[in-house]
Amino acid sequence: MVSDIMTLLSPERTLFVQELESKKRVFDTLAKLLSYKQSQLTQDEIFDYLIDREKLGSTTLGGGIALPRARVPIPEPYAALLLLDEGILIDSPDKQPVTVFMGLMLPESSPQLYSDMISKLMMSFAMRPVAEELAETSEPEIAVNYMEILLQQTKVA
Repeated sequence: MVSDIMTLLSPERTLFVQELESKKRVFDTLAKLLSYKQSQLTQDEIFDYLIDREKLGSTTLGGGIALPRARVPIPEPYAALLLLDEGILIDSPDKQPVTVFMGLMLPESSPQLYSDMISKLMMSFAMRPVAEELAETSEPEIAVNYMEILLQQTKVA
């Protein structure tokens, strides 16, 4: 089982976009990223899982960050990172535009392990101006390296 969140991100699942006009487009783009190089779930299935989870409550954290996620029938978790130059206003607790979307596909098994992982992620995002710092990057490799360093510093595993 993957216990280290740092192994979940990759440059291939990281995308910089000028702007997306709606929450639906954001989730569609995340689904496309999350469907890349895996055969367990289709892009449409991933989109539906993300939307169904979002209907339970917003996954925005504030500070320009959202953590859309879903528990799905897969053996290992994985993630994607979508970064917008122009943020989108969607149900954020601080009413600020969201520019960073980290999408997570989590196995249905071991829900407590992954709940703990989500909590640690949220804490690490709250400790730094992540959205502002990621806005200064423009390459997927740099964004992934930034996230790895951030998560190492907060010992998210």
